[in-house]
Amino acid sequence: MSSLRIVDTAFVFRATEPDLIVRSGRRRPLPGASGLLDVAMLDAAERQSLVCVRSWGRAGLRVGAFGAPSSPAFASRWCAAQATLPPVTEAPRRLVDGILEQLETYRPGVIVPAHDGTIEALRRFRGEVEARTRIAMASESAMRIAVSKPLTLALAESLGILVPAGVTVAGERDVDDALETVGLPTVVKPAQSWVERDGVRRSVPAETRGRQLCPHAGACHARSSPGWEHC
Repeated sequence: MSSLRIVDTAFVFRATEPDLIVRSGRRRPLPGASGLLDVAMLDAAERQSLVCVRSWGRAGLRVGAFGAPSSPAFASRWCAAQATLPPVTEAPRRLVDGILEQLETYRPGVIVPAHDGTIEALRRFRGEVEARTRIAMASESAMRIAVSKPLTLALAESLGILVPAGVTVAGERDVDDALETVGLPTVVKPAQSWVERDGVRRSVPAETRGRQLCPHAGACHARSSPGWEHC
C-alpha cells in the first residue's frame, strides 16, 4: 500500500516497490492508437490535466502533455512526452496550428482538451483536427448546449429537472431589476465563460461575474457584458 507524506502542505503519495511493479507492468494501448502516444493531454498547466496524466499513465497508456512552459504535468513520471503550445488567449488559428504540429510528431490516438479556450479553438477547426486524430469532445450540437448557460438550463427544464429561478441581464442597467426579481443572496454566472471581443480571446474574470453581491453592499455591480445570467 502507498504511504503518505506531506511536503510544503501538499499531499504526495510515495509509491512502494510493489506499487511501481504494478504501475509499470504491461502496457495497455488505446484501441486505434498507432502513433508514439495513446493520449495527448492538452492544457498541461491545468490541475485536471496533471490528474489525467497520472491516471492514464498508471493504467498503462502512453500519455503526452502539451501546454504552457513549465506546466505541472510535464514533471509527472507518467508523462511520456511534452511540448509547449501557444497561449489560449492568442488567435485560435495559432493554437490549432501548434496542436496540429504535435499531432504530426506524436500521432496520438486521441487528444483531450481541459480549458474553455482550447475547446473553443478546437470547435472552430474541428474538421481539420479530426482528420488527424480523435478529440475527446461531444458532438457540436451537444457542445453548443454545454457551453451555454441559458441553453443548458432550458434543456434541463424541458426534461423536468428543477433549476434555480433566474433572469438574464444584458448590462449593468438591468442589475437592480434582476436583484428585485431574484433577491439576495444572488449567484452570478456568465452565459458563456469564454468570449472573444475585439479580436481578444479571454475567459470572463471572476471579478466581472459579480461584485459586492451581498446585502451590505447596497448594490450589485456587474460590469456591462452581454449575456449575464443571474440564477
